[in-house]
Amino acid sequence: MGITIHYRGRFNPAANLSEMIDEIEDIARTQGWEYFIFEREFPVDLYSDRMTLNHPITDNIYGISFSPPHCEAVQFSFLSNGRMSNPLNLQLYGQSTNPQEQEFLYMLFTKTQFTGVKTHMVIVALLRYLSNKYLSEFVVNDEGEYRETGDKYLLESNFRKVENYIDLVQNSFEAFPIHENESIEQYVDRLMGYIFKNK
Repeated sequence: MGITIHYRGRFNPAANLSEMIDEIEDIARTQGWEYFIFEREFPVDLYSDRMTLNHPITDNIYGISFSPPHCEAVQFSFLSNGRMSNPLNLQLYGQSTNPQEQEFLYMLFTKTQFTGVKTHMVIVALLRYLSNKYLSEFVVNDEGEYRETGDKYLLESNFRKVENYIDLVQNSFEAFPIHENESIEQYVDRLMGYIFKNK
């Protein structure tokens, strides 16, 4: 639970991966953010567009990720076919032949709930700037609605709503301990009834 930015895209073949990594590394250093560099150069057959038995993706990740404080990593990382992904998605879905699971391979997200409004705004600005320069087919869904509206007050309101829900759930667990001889299903039903009644 928490405000999250979802995104996906592909590396622009007209751009330079090493240049992108250097630029993001400079930004991360300037901000004092942790970062991790994966492979710096794509393989020669980068744009074999589909993951099939004839053109499997490699086990390498290319690009960079960075992590503002109290924030999940923001990934500018790619598979050998040029599509955005990350090591966990590759591990979970990289060998799948199921078309729906293959799409999960390319879905990235960054939860910003615990880093705050200001950092969320900075990440949205960076995604816009970096995607325009280095990516193609880039799609973003910002649960805070800031990317779509540019409305800081709406973003703050969305953060507050989620914080209130988190507090309500936490307080509900404390106020409603499980009863002796109560099944977990019964407990969850009772707890959810209280939460929905009081939200």
